[in-house]
Amino acid sequence: MELALAEMFEDGEIKRHMKKALNEYHRRRDFLCSYLHQKLSDIIDFKVPDGGLAIWAKYDKAFPLPELTEKLRAQGIILSNGLIHNTGPQSLNSTRMGFAWMNEKEAEQAINMLSKTIRSRGR
Repeated sequence: MELALAEMFEDGEIKRHMKKALNEYHRRRDFLCSYLHQKLSDIIDFKVPDGGLAIWAKYDKAFPLPELTEKLRAQGIILSNGLIHNTGPQSLNSTRMGFAWMNEKEAEQAINMLSKTIRSRGR
């Protein structure tokens, strides 16, 4: 096993794989951020991350994350309620939103459900 792995490093196979994976993660990040900005920029504030596999999303206080995440969970969408990020008495109403595991179609569906759930609030 070790010899096979060493050969993959020597042949450049690992380097090619890492470059391909990095390009794919950048593509997923860019799609998610663009679509999220298009659909929810008036409710969610974020910046495109330079690295990592998630964005830090700050939600408008009019949309409490714990309430929103329960509505989403009932629809099969899992989003952290953000409570783990509150280190003091103040609610940040923010959470990490991972993008690495979703392809563009899945990301689009998730953002559409998030948008629909947020915009149908109070109806």
